[in-house]
Amino acid sequence: GEADLLAEIIDPETGEVLPDGEEGELVFTTLTREAMPLIRYRTHDISRLSVKPCECGITTLKKLDRTTRRLESAVKIGEGDEIYPTMFDEALYAIPDIVGYEVSISKDGVKDSLTFQVEIARKGAAVEELVREVILKVPPVQKNIKMGKMTVPEIQLVTPGSLRKSTRAKKLIKDMR
Repeated sequence: GEADLLAEIIDPETGEVLPDGEEGELVFTTLTREAMPLIRYRTHDISRLSVKPCECGITTLKKLDRTTRRLESAVKIGEGDEIYPTMFDEALYAIPDIVGYEVSISKDGVKDSLTFQVEIARKGAAVEELVREVILKVPPVQKNIKMGKMTVPEIQLVTPGSLRKSTRAKKLIKDMR
């Protein structure tokens, strides 16, 4: 519980503690562990401490918001904008026939090029246009296409079982540049 652990949000580059409500890297310090204490253990998870009071009425406890992404999963595209798997997860997994995906980034001349391999639950599912539509709404993708720094993403629908069973266990975004 919070009595055994101090959770803080820091700026991942400077290590400075950020105010509650600001997004940064989650770090833990153990308060009661004697044998092997952890001091500002870096999780590489990006999150924030909520400023909203707990629904239970207790005001002394801080609530950790949902982890939005992991530091090492960030990949820069185009103008230096970062993309993360979580940017695509919510949109793609909202489409009923999609069971997994992988993204490859390559260079097409001077432009970055994204190729999405999207695993569908059943053969013949007509989701390609919908997939393209939701990907084009992701802000860094939209911005870099508009600026001419990236090509329109290619969508490849793949048959059930063709991506590894535990897509989460490997990198979802592969940088091939």
